[in-house]
Amino acid sequence: MQLRMLLKTVVPAPIRRSRLGRLVEHVVRNHDAVYDKAYYDADVEGAAAQAAPVMADTICRRFRPKTVIDVGCGTGALLAAFRELSCGVLGLEFPTRASTTAGGAAFPSASLRSARTRRRRSDATLR
Repeated sequence: MQLRMLLKTVVPAPIRRSRLGRLVEHVVRNHDAVYDKAYYDADVEGAAAQAAPVMADTICRRFRPKTVIDVGCGTGALLAAFRELSCGVLGLEFPTRASTTAGGAAFPSASLRSARTRRRRSDATLR
């Protein structure tokens, strides 16, 4: 739903009504249906939870970030690992039904267009 609203805001009406615009609308409409909580729970969380501590530790040892923004954070497993290493975190995720918790610990989240995100600085931004 959020992407459809963004498309209406950014893409001119004649383009939205074109064949390409209708195709994009079809893809967007189906996006949240595919990338729902069940998808993240079944297909993403296990692998993400396993890899996240190693990734976060490697990044922290190499770059020593104090704050991390993860664009496309999915379930937030990587953010939870950074938080365990005392980093401040912010997660950005598009699917409206994506989990906003990792291991039961909620993390701050925002949209790319929010004022909170535009003013936010970080030592590391992941995507």
